[in-house]
Amino acid sequence: MYKQPDAENSLASIRAEIEADYETMVSKHSLPKIFSFHKAKEATAQGMPPEGSYPFKELQQQFFTYILENIHDESDINRAIEIFTAVWNYFPHNDMGKAPVEMLQEVEKAAEQDAVPSPYQNLT
Repeated sequence: MYKQPDAENSLASIRAEIEADYETMVSKHSLPKIFSFHKAKEATAQGMPPEGSYPFKELQQQFFTYILENIHDESDINRAIEIFTAVWNYFPHNDMGKAPVEMLQEVEKAAEQDAVPSPYQNLT
């Protein structure tokens, strides 16, 4: 599982780790070029278009089908799914202008700022 970006773990360093892990996975399992990191990142960038094709979903379906048919070690399958999904979560989408992990951080920060203190927090 990849960490949330913070002061110690920059988004850029997490993205670099994901890319390195992805490239290692491609090499280890001799994945076809259709599943290259570049292709996954490109499909992610297109995000969820309002109409027409949904490139990441299409690539994801092909990827999952391929790994389930060609990788037989359960931990390798789980790791491949984790890495592939991390590309979607940590890399920017053109339709949002940022990555989902960045959107989540913004929502969490706003929630913290708007949080109403519990009337029970100071009771002992």
